[in-house]
Amino acid sequence: MNKSNRKSVALYQNDVVTLSGFSIPAEIREEEKKPNAVTKVSYGIKMKFAFLTGTRTMTGCPILSMPMFNHFGTAVSDDNLKDVIQYFVDITIRSSTSRRFAVVLDRRSSSWSSVKSLLRKLQDLFGQHIDSLYLLKPQKMISVLGGISKSDYTFQVILLNTNDELHHHISGIFLTQEFGGFLKFDINTWLSHRIFIEDVENKARLLFANINSFISFIGHRKSLISNKPGTLSETTEFLSKALNNQRADYRNMVEKISELSENVKKFKDSFKEYSKESIITKSGIYLDTLSNVNDLLARLSDTRNDFKNKWAKHEDYGNQLIKLYKFEVEQSEIARTIDVVNKDLAVEVNLGDSKDHTNLLRKITVELQMKLKDIRILLMKSGSEIKQLNSNNSKSTESERLVAIWRELDSRSNKLEEKIQSRLTALSDALVLHEHIDSVNKWCSENVIKLAMHFRTEFPIVEQKSLLLELNKTSVSAACIRSDHIEKLQKFSVEHLNQQFKQKIQDCISLFNKVALAHQRQSTMLTKLEAATTEEGKRKSATKRSVSEGGSTSHESKSPLLKKKDILPPKAPTTAKTNNSAPVVADREAVILRLKEHLVNLREDVDTETNNDILRKRSQIMEELISTEKSYVSDLESVIEHYMKYFDEGGSALPATLKGKKKVLFGNLTQIYSFHHGSFLKALTDYQRCPALVGQCFLKHKLEFDSYSVYCQNRPYSDSCWETHERMCAKFFDMCKSKAGHILPLNSYLLKPIQRITKYQLLLKDMTKYTNNSKYGSVIIKEALRFMLSLLERLNNTMHQMLITGFKGDLNAEGAILMQESFQIHEIFKKTTIHTTIPGQRKKYKPRQLFLFESNLLFTKKLVDERQKKNVSYQFKSCMKLSKLGLTESVKGDQNAFELWLPGREKVVIVQAASSDIKNRWVDQIRQLLLHQLKSAKGQAGTMSFNALKSVQNNAGQLQKLAANTLAVLPMFSEGSSDTEDMWSDNEFVDGDDED
Repeated sequence: MNKSNRKSVALYQNDVVTLSGFSIPAEIREEEKKPNAVTKVSYGIKMKFAFLTGTRTMTGCPILSMPMFNHFGTAVSDDNLKDVIQYFVDITIRSSTSRRFAVVLDRRSSSWSSVKSLLRKLQDLFGQHIDSLYLLKPQKMISVLGGISKSDYTFQVILLNTNDELHHHISGIFLTQEFGGFLKFDINTWLSHRIFIEDVENKARLLFANINSFISFIGHRKSLISNKPGTLSETTEFLSKALNNQRADYRNMVEKISELSENVKKFKDSFKEYSKESIITKSGIYLDTLSNVNDLLARLSDTRNDFKNKWAKHEDYGNQLIKLYKFEVEQSEIARTIDVVNKDLAVEVNLGDSKDHTNLLRKITVELQMKLKDIRILLMKSGSEIKQLNSNNSKSTESERLVAIWRELDSRSNKLEEKIQSRLTALSDALVLHEHIDSVNKWCSENVIKLAMHFRTEFPIVEQKSLLLELNKTSVSAACIRSDHIEKLQKFSVEHLNQQFKQKIQDCISLFNKVALAHQRQSTMLTKLEAATTEEGKRKSATKRSVSEGGSTSHESKSPLLKKKDILPPKAPTTAKTNNSAPVVADREAVILRLKEHLVNLREDVDTETNNDILRKRSQIMEELISTEKSYVSDLESVIEHYMKYFDEGGSALPATLKGKKKVLFGNLTQIYSFHHGSFLKALTDYQRCPALVGQCFLKHKLEFDSYSVYCQNRPYSDSCWETHERMCAKFFDMCKSKAGHILPLNSYLLKPIQRITKYQLLLKDMTKYTNNSKYGSVIIKEALRFMLSLLERLNNTMHQMLITGFKGDLNAEGAILMQESFQIHEIFKKTTIHTTIPGQRKKYKPRQLFLFESNLLFTKKLVDERQKKNVSYQFKSCMKLSKLGLTESVKGDQNAFELWLPGREKVVIVQAASSDIKNRWVDQIRQLLLHQLKSAKGQAGTMSFNALKSVQNNAGQLQKLAANTLAVLPMFSEGSSDTEDMWSDNEFVDGDDED
């Protein structure tokens, strides 16, 4: 059947129920509730007073068979007759090209009056749909013809006596057996087929109506546009969601078409057995049903193809629209990035406050350059696609607008690239300048401090030559600095540099000239001092010779020291042997006075503090530092003199049980004493007149302070040894105490190194309060304080590390310990939003002591000896290798917690700190470790070492239980540590059930 001949399905309008992409008309929903038409007339059809076999006459008219039936008006009412015949008319009109059909009526056993009555009913009800009526007339009325007039009917009436006569008009193969034909026909089978066909037709009709409604809906652009205002991203998201929803509806409808087609094909396949029969015996049911089935399949196929074509156009439009919006979003992001960078570059170029800062700025600028390169690639790609979308075939207002935006962004990106390149050039020049400035400033800082430290109340003759030699070396280095750096700074073009950097160059040159001039003056005065000293020596020698030779002395007494205003020495005695002496040279004492005044002025350049109260407090702190240092050295010396000498001599006075225990009991106390007595105390005394620079004393002896790490590591063993032998060797220890004049027992003096190392940071903290006006001293004091605090933290962590038990391996192999802290931990499934109980584990938090090493994170449980509360140890529970650790810096609903997890695992461990400060320090440290590992993995770490402090490794092996006593002696030097980060280990985190 041709597509043009099929009945089209009308569109429905009123929307009632909304799907994801469009609304189903209410009329369609009502149609779905209606029963099939055949069910209404099935009762009448089953009576078989009329039926359609599906055959046709030679003229193409469908044949309506009405076999002999004598119950019209009784069993079959006029309404029943009307409904059945009307149903046949309806299905014939929809499926046949002919609108009129042939009626074969068998009334051979009826009267003419009933025949006339039936004919009038057919004429009145369906006359316009009947082409011809073949009447097998009643046999009793053969001679009576006047009762039927052809003019009474709109259709042709053909009177027949027998079936044979009927077969002359309609072949027997098109007639059923009731009319002597060969056509097989079963009314029940016909009804079941009609029910199936009408059910499929109804579904198809409703589906076609939905499809037409959907096509009408997507035909308007508003189906892809949100009614609510929003950003470009929100609009694009809505557009994508709407198109996806519509795509889902489309696929659902196509699937329904395919499903219906498959059902019809399966139904058609069930007629294969009939298709094998000859045309003579073939069932009429097959012929009629096959025609309807083929028509259904054709309509479904045409509808699907038409629907696919229309959807393809709509989908192309939607995808194009999404692309346009995405291009606009991308270009908007690019525009924002360009605006930010332009805003940064629009102001005066920041070239960095230092070399590291400039390197950082250069790195950021290079990243911007790479980002701009990516943006340029994206712009070129999007430009090509936008131009393609803007072609003549798919040109739209949106695409034209985007082309204009793209051209503007392309121009702006070109200008930005030029600015970035200009900035990179300026930063490269700034790096060179910073190198020169840093070299000059370093030289100035070192030599200004040296100059200031030359201040003395006396200038011994033996020091003059060494000082002059040092100043001569400085003069040589100053000449190198001038040629290598100062001259280059003066010649460097500064046109593209900002005013701040220009001023920095000028300040650097000015500082160098000032320091170089100070050295020159000091060198000149020391030269004069040496000459005056030499001349004074010559005069004294000449005077002695004149006395011995002439027995007389000068009329004048020895020259007193000149006053402050005197420059020249007094005249020489008027003896014969001194009249022709060398030219007069300034008196040595006068030169010393001038040199002292010069050095005082120089010190004022280093330290501009003028507040007498602050200067007095500095002096008090310095006096306390030196006096307590002397007392400390004296205490150590008394222990060595009155205790350790017996261990060295090994005489009878030493108990046998203490022999060989010197190293265990005293550790490296002699090494600490040698450092403080031989170097550190003298260095502190040298800085007494310049307290602001005392931090230099600590920084110069960083390595020597490492001896305290060894001492602290030995303290647990020392405590154990003391507790074991204190009573056993009481007489020996009392004897030593008496000779040393000590009030406290030996163990109290063995604790003094730990007490002393904690005292330094307190004094340095006090000193920092009063060095703000010291240009160099403030920096040095703060650096010294940071060093001492880090040393204390390292010592504290080391002491805790020694209390770890149960770890199978060498803790020294895990790198330096960076941090240790008490936390509450809880393990949950990563993807769950609420805490889920894990089999074998309890839901509550567990207290754990965490130890962070350079390559590992240890989870331990703190154990306290119930008998001796001070005995503490840390039982190893699990570890997490940093190379595999993941970090989530925040936990929803808990500002003091962070998460640690292993890649690819479903479980995470929540680590809850006691405060946000502790949490932040750990998170920062872990982040730094992860970044360091990332750089190392990329080969960018070079020789960089994460832990700048040396890790002292002395005693290997496990700590005995008595080692925990050290915690009662050693204060917790610092509550936290520096920045930290971590990652989980090779072993899966396992923490067995404990009675926490």
